[in-house]
Amino acid sequence: MITTNESATYMIYRVGRLLRYEAAKFLSAQTPVITPEQWSVLLKINETGPCSIGLLVDADLNDYPNITRMIDGLSKNGLVQRITNPEDKRGRLVSLTTEGEQYISNILPELLETKENFYTGFSRRDLAELTRMLSAIEKNICG
Repeated sequence: MITTNESATYMIYRVGRLLRYEAAKFLSAQTPVITPEQWSVLLKINETGPCSIGLLVDADLNDYPNITRMIDGLSKNGLVQRITNPEDKRGRLVSLTTEGEQYISNILPELLETKENFYTGFSRRDLAELTRMLSAIEKNICG
């Protein structure tokens, strides 16, 4: 018989919470202090370049109000800015500021090193398989 603490669902939830806790602890030691969710938004803007808030929203979770609040906080901290969309003057895009770019480049190497420790003992193949399985679960849930 499988106990609650041994089920895959429980372990995914627990490990997710632990990863978020460790990320929050790491980010709370940085200046300015941001949340792990805000960090994810910063990285996405860094990857895509200036983008609409709609591009940052996870359609499956319908988190438009949360993204807007995160952008407001990041803007207040000087890490992002809203700019006019050059292709549609009525629209706004979110882009990194120079401070935002510097923030990412300053802490990303240390954060990656910290995250590497989480996966001690795993081969690249193990991590690829784990990612594949988690992606399959997400696809099963979201369709």
